[in-house]
Amino acid sequence: MPPKNLRIDQLDLDVANPRISKASAQHEAMQRIIDDQDVKLANLAESIVEDGLNPMDRLLVIKSETGSGKYTVLEGNRRIAAMKILRNPAVLTGLDVRGPLQRKLERLAQTFDPTTVEPIPCYEVSTRGEGNSWIEQRHTGEDEGRGIVRWSGVAASRFRGRDPALQALDLVRQYGSLNDEQKTNHRRPLPHYNPGPSFVHA
Repeated sequence: MPPKNLRIDQLDLDVANPRISKASAQHEAMQRIIDDQDVKLANLAESIVEDGLNPMDRLLVIKSETGSGKYTVLEGNRRIAAMKILRNPAVLTGLDVRGPLQRKLERLAQTFDPTTVEPIPCYEVSTRGEGNSWIEQRHTGEDEGRGIVRWSGVAASRFRGRDPALQALDLVRQYGSLNDEQKTNHRRPLPHYNPGPSFVHA
């Protein structure tokens, strides 16, 4: 899979994106992504404007069958949809978009600088089948460690910053003589502590 560095206007949405029912064209694919994601798409667009693209994630692409020289995005359709809107909010023309959502997207577009994300890191596959195993691995759970393994509440707490309760727990685990049942019990969430949403880490 050769790496590719591409521009926003070189990338097309996947009309067969599993998040949506099959679309007939790019315009319809954009509508269905908006219908499916709604405010999540605006939140993603806001994150892209403020922080850019996650450097740990590449788009997975395949050469377009139209012969246009463009690439179809197999993995990363939410991201490219958000970037297309940010780069040119006129793509929303004729689409059914809630007023508050459209206004937020148009407001974000005013401060978006494409050079903060371009060239976009991509990986090219030669067939959809070649990309399917990677897409499945990413979107269908941990798969006994093959996919993305979510952090536990304790791991997320360690990432955010250690507190005395966690330090004490780690000391007990490291130096205490605990049997297997006790170790299992200590992996449960700490009482009276809400670690918040679990982080995802590959």
